[in-house]
Amino acid sequence: MTTTPTQIALVLGLALAATSPTLGAAGTFSVLAALSMSAAGAGTTVSGDLGLSPGLASSKTGPWTVGGTQYFGPLSLAFTAQGAALNAFINLAGQASSGTWAASPWSPVPGVWTAASDTTFAGTITLSGGYNDVWVFQMARDMTFSGSVVLTGNAQPCNVFWEIGRSATIASGSTFVGTLIASEDVTLVSGASVNGRIISLNSSLTTDGNRI
Repeated sequence: MTTTPTQIALVLGLALAATSPTLGAAGTFSVLAALSMSAAGAGTTVSGDLGLSPGLASSKTGPWTVGGTQYFGPLSLAFTAQGAALNAFINLAGQASSGTWAASPWSPVPGVWTAASDTTFAGTITLSGGYNDVWVFQMARDMTFSGSVVLTGNAQPCNVFWEIGRSATIASGSTFVGTLIASEDVTLVSGASVNGRIISLNSSLTTDGNRI
């Protein structure tokens, strides 16, 4: 029987190294969606660019405060960014797993952590590492996140990635970190904040008084 690198790493208690995908044109976007984008309540604030493609400007509703540039439609930079985001999604999905998703409180070492079914997390994930350490979280189906992602040491938000096979929900009051790329819908519930970026490849983004 042949032993795989993943099996060897798990036996030794080691995590396989995760790598950051190239974000390309998607890198300047705080929020990027395909069909529509809505903001309820007091509105949503984003620090970088905002994009919809193939959705048009008319598909963005509610109050938004945008620190960067807004792009709409299949002839805009948002279209190019969606292609780059899809490539990043494929890269993330293809990285070899270091182990399975765990319950709170969880302090995963840098690596690739995987859930094969619908996943709900309530509590705290603590990521401790250096400037170049990378965490990839692979979710095969839907994810609901309620709680906090805490960075310690020199861990960087730009090195945290979430690959969501279907839809994602960030629950009320949550503090979320990293680049989240979902195949379908992303919902940010009232008061949730994101230190990173939110991307829906094929569907919509729904927000309610959030800061990204």
